[in-house]
Amino acid sequence: MAIRRAASGDSIFTEEQFERALRWRQEAGERLEKLSVRERQVLSLVAEGRDNKTIAELLHITVKTTAYHVTNILKKLKVKSRHEASAWAQKYLSDNLE
Repeated sequence: MAIRRAASGDSIFTEEQFERALRWRQEAGERLEKLSVRERQVLSLVAEGRDNKTIAELLHITVKTTAYHVTNILKKLKVKSRHEASAWAQKYLSDNLE
């Protein structure tokens, strides 16, 4: 049925599905906007699987500053761990991190 609807030019998604997708994208965008440029850089490196020491070396900051940024990222993204932050970034923002 969905193929026939799509072939005839009709939407295969319900209005509720469109609204949910728009809300999800808006929420992801709002969370990303809360991050500073430096936090986005750190998040990108976290998403690559880098540890705090490596991130600090790459960004020419201290490990303590890196940890501070990671803590802020977790709060702003409303996640509990760097692994969740990494997964969130890869799922929602893979094309917007840099």
